[in-house]
Amino acid sequence: MKTNKAFTLIEILIVVCILGIIAAIIAPHFTKSATMAKEAAAKETLQMMREQLEIYKIHHNETRAGYVYGEIGVGGTFIRQLIYCTDINGDFSPTKTPWGNYIYGPYLHDFPKNPFNNSFFVKNYPDGTEIADQATGSKTNGWLYKAETGELRIDWPGTDTEGVSHYEY
Repeated sequence: MKTNKAFTLIEILIVVCILGIIAAIIAPHFTKSATMAKEAAAKETLQMMREQLEIYKIHHNETRAGYVYGEIGVGGTFIRQLIYCTDINGDFSPTKTPWGNYIYGPYLHDFPKNPFNNSFFVKNYPDGTEIADQATGSKTNGWLYKAETGELRIDWPGTDTEGVSHYEY
């Protein structure tokens, strides 16, 4: 007599069901952890950027990033002023090394991306306009910035795991 040593179909199905139940219990914890990590990264990035914007303002005689010679700069000025060296008027150098009159900065090594959508694009709001309530968010911009007030927000819809709007970070 020959005996086969193998699992029956019922035994295999029971093992698969048990593994499925364990996965259903554990998977939400990993998803929640990833979401919470993005939320923490967004808060820390905003705090760091806001601190650097304050330092920029102090270095440039209370003029906020986004202005060059007292006028609002063209697209990309804000980012360049933070990652390159600048002069007292907010004009930026093509390098990250101080030279000549370009003695301030750089304030950021690289411009950070929004941790939710990996966008570093900044939507600038001109003087005299308000940053619209972005509670619904566009998901296309990384950041929302208003040079006139120095207000910097993240562009992401909805609320975090604690029920706080991402816009309110």
